[in-house]
Amino acid sequence: MVNFIKLIFRNTFGSVIFGITIMALTAAYIAIGSGMPSIRAYFEMSDLQFFNAWPLKTLMFLLIVNLITVTWQRIPFTPPRYGVWCVHAGIIVLIIGTASYYAKKVEGLARIPVGQTVDHYYDSTERALYAKVGHQIGQAWPLPSLPRFATYDEAHGNASKLRGSDLTEIGPGMKLQQALGLDKPVETRITAFYPYADIVTDYADAPDGTEHGVECSLVDAHGEGTGGVSFWLVGSDPRTVRNMLGIDFEHRHLPHSFEPSLLQEAVDNIHKLDVKLKDFSQTLSVEVGKDYPLGNTGYTLSITQFDPSFPTMAGKIVPLLTMMVKTPTQQFRRQVIPDGPTTDWKLNVEGAGPFGKRQTAPLDPDLKISYSMSDPFHLLPGQGMEKHTYITSEKPGIYEIITRLDGPSEVKSYDTNQVDVQIAENEPRGPFQPPPDPNEPKHLHAMRVERFDHIKRTDSVRETPAVKRDRDAASVGMFQIVNVHLSCGDWSRDLLVPYTQWTMEDPWGGATVSIPGAKSDLQLQLGNTALVMPAKVTLQKFDLIPYPGGRAAAGSMMRDFRSTLIFEDNNTGEKTTGVAKMNSPVYYDGGDWTFFQAQWDPNGQKWTVLGVGNRPFVDTMILGCGMIFVGLMYAFYLKPIIIRRMKQNAIEKAKQNASAKKSPKSKELVAS
Repeated sequence: MVNFIKLIFRNTFGSVIFGITIMALTAAYIAIGSGMPSIRAYFEMSDLQFFNAWPLKTLMFLLIVNLITVTWQRIPFTPPRYGVWCVHAGIIVLIIGTASYYAKKVEGLARIPVGQTVDHYYDSTERALYAKVGHQIGQAWPLPSLPRFATYDEAHGNASKLRGSDLTEIGPGMKLQQALGLDKPVETRITAFYPYADIVTDYADAPDGTEHGVECSLVDAHGEGTGGVSFWLVGSDPRTVRNMLGIDFEHRHLPHSFEPSLLQEAVDNIHKLDVKLKDFSQTLSVEVGKDYPLGNTGYTLSITQFDPSFPTMAGKIVPLLTMMVKTPTQQFRRQVIPDGPTTDWKLNVEGAGPFGKRQTAPLDPDLKISYSMSDPFHLLPGQGMEKHTYITSEKPGIYEIITRLDGPSEVKSYDTNQVDVQIAENEPRGPFQPPPDPNEPKHLHAMRVERFDHIKRTDSVRETPAVKRDRDAASVGMFQIVNVHLSCGDWSRDLLVPYTQWTMEDPWGGATVSIPGAKSDLQLQLGNTALVMPAKVTLQKFDLIPYPGGRAAAGSMMRDFRSTLIFEDNNTGEKTTGVAKMNSPVYYDGGDWTFFQAQWDPNGQKWTVLGVGNRPFVDTMILGCGMIFVGLMYAFYLKPIIIRRMKQNAIEKAKQNASAKKSPKSKELVAS
């Protein structure tokens, strides 16, 4: 048996041909993994997973055994061969370092708003199922075996491949029973996966429906029906905010009775100004589109426009309120931001735009205005210039709250469950554009709003054909959907759960479910696994650097993107500053971590996206490369010198031996 093992090592692991074959197979594997993503997709692997899979590990192990065996059996450990030994040892160290690198390597993305701090990033490969009980995000359950590239469901006949323990035993890990206050465990398993699809949501008035909402329908020109455009607004739907004709629409249902006066109070107190003018002082709750005389001072403030997310020159995103100031002697524009300086604009200046000429000092230093903004109920528009929020409660009827960025707000009350309203198309306006002319006619549309208290929601999956898929969206996985089967005792339900890239920051898009006996509703969301960063990172400011003659705006060519970052060590609290820019990452923690510029917000530069990655075992790989370099230098430069000296020593020794052998014979000849 011992001889048989020696024979295997001598003829196999000790064979140079065997080693060359292993290296050729390794090169082929690496080439396939690097240049043929379709092969990786077939095996449901990312590039990191492909290079950390068992076939490559097996090849690396065999190559290491071959190198050790060949070196030990065929290469004597003598000075001329020290270089070969060093090269082989360096290759082994490099292989070990590379294998360890791919085993411990993590990559991901972190989105950071300007002026805010984050302590986590999202893994680029591994996904997780998140649970929200009520409004609180609970524990996330990682799904390492969840596929990525192909569809798995009963219709394709391959749903049985979703058999990983992480996909079939999710409930105990998420501790849903305790969070929901149930007396029975909640079993959760994934039964289908769709890599690129949409959830088609249909609402209908049904006797067994439990949702509250309104249906909005555009009325045709003759007022005899709808014009074919209609949509549902259901408060329990996270995607309830819809945008049409430049207007945001939303519905909210208040389960308990409330005082209508609270709606008006919430609208009235969004904008507040603290005004001081010599001996005059007053706090004003103001609305866009209205005038506010300042006592008997002769001053009047006309609020003209509001921008909820204005990017300042310092890189911060702040609310900006614009007003026209009329004094006994002059008229000018003033812009104010919370806890910040005011900016005045002089009107009718030759060469300036219609907004006026920006001033470096206040045009009226006696007039001091401090501004504060509060919108705790999120009544202001987020996408358009105007928002209509429809409120329903236990009482019949509909309340309508209209908020505008360039006009006054309104609160309306309707006693009936069906009303016809007028809406006007809105065009976005920037903070430096003059307000709209109130006398300019608007394109009006009639819309019917009808309340329903028994709405039933139905979700279905609509897969997108491969030829219509967006490559960038597919690479991120933005349209992934899983079907989750929930069961608790005799109750069960299938729930379609969509993917959200920024799971802990963005609104969730999936439906909520009410489990009998639970104290709160349950909502699930698919996302990438959130990991803790090595430091808390604050985005101090974000700068767009355009090419000469360009401008820092979406659609323009940029020369550079710069994120000024503040790092706070998780253990020591020590703070350091770095700037991540194009092709120039920030190296943190001695270079073990990198932060590089990955994406940016084209609409207002409110946030940046950093690529986050570690660099494990880089020192080991550098050591291996260094050993290979030293070994090669030794073999090419020192080895010839050593061999030449060894030859010279051998020749000298041979001469000495020859002389020693010749000397006794000479003495014998002389004696004879």
